Amino acid sequence: MPEVAVAAQTRLFLMSFGFGFLLGVVYDLFRIVRLTLTRGKAAVFVMDVLYFLLAGIAVFIFMLAYNSGEIRFYLLLGILLGFLIYYFTFGAFVLKWSNRIIRALRRLTRLVGRIVWAPVRGMARLFRRLGAGIRAKLPARLKNFKMKSKIILKQ
Repeated sequence: MPEVAVAAQTRLFLMSFGFGFLLGVVYDLFRIVRLTLTRGKAAVFVMDVLYFLLAGIAVFIFMLAYNSGEIRFYLLLGILLGFLIYYFTFGAFVLKWSNRIIRALRRLTRLVGRIVWAPVRGMARLFRRLGAGIRAKLPARLKNFKMKSKIILKQ
């Protein structure tokens, strides 16, 4: 096992702290998406499990990339501290404002939905009008068709 200098260890610790902070940001994004899209305890459980699986993979890749795959306690501690500091400072602020963020996201999705579906509704309206016009004229045309077919059959 190679020796790591104190300066390198400090740099790795600060990087792991920043990585934990970033994991906190990603958790808040997951939380906002979860609060926006899902209802129920099962969905919360699934989203949390998905986050922790992805976070575990990310921690593994971080350890592999920056510490040659060696798991060091101080790096795990740095990740945990970075996450906790984010969660209890900025995370609390984001949670406080998340309802406003969620309302804004829902308004935005409704607006996008209206913009996307407007042409579809317009085409449906057009087809309904055309169909109503055809239905209004259809009985008279069928009557004429029946009368012409009777004449042709009699000859």
